[in-house]
Amino acid sequence: MINKPSEKEEEYFVQQELMRLKKLRDAAALETASEEREEAKKRHYMRCPKCGGHLEAIHYRDVEVDSCLSCSGMYLDAGEIEKILAFKEAGAFNKFAAMLLGKES
Repeated sequence: MINKPSEKEEEYFVQQELMRLKKLRDAAALETASEEREEAKKRHYMRCPKCGGHLEAIHYRDVEVDSCLSCSGMYLDAGEIEKILAFKEAGAFNKFAAMLLGKES
């Protein structure tokens, strides 16, 4: 004689299966998002945001400025403009950058 599982037992196993499937879906989504981030990074790394050309790193004192070989645009990473502003001499670029940051003197 085979015992039929009760409704509560069936409900328990259905909930367990749903939780297992949700964990699998979450793990797959996380992996997909990670792969997409890496792919986007490969496509856009050292590319000009204006024209899509290749960027070349130019070193100016202790600051690395990214310069586009196609359109001659120049780009700074986070915190680099503050390093330039910290230079002792206040040239035209420093004055302009200070104005952009609202640090006019």
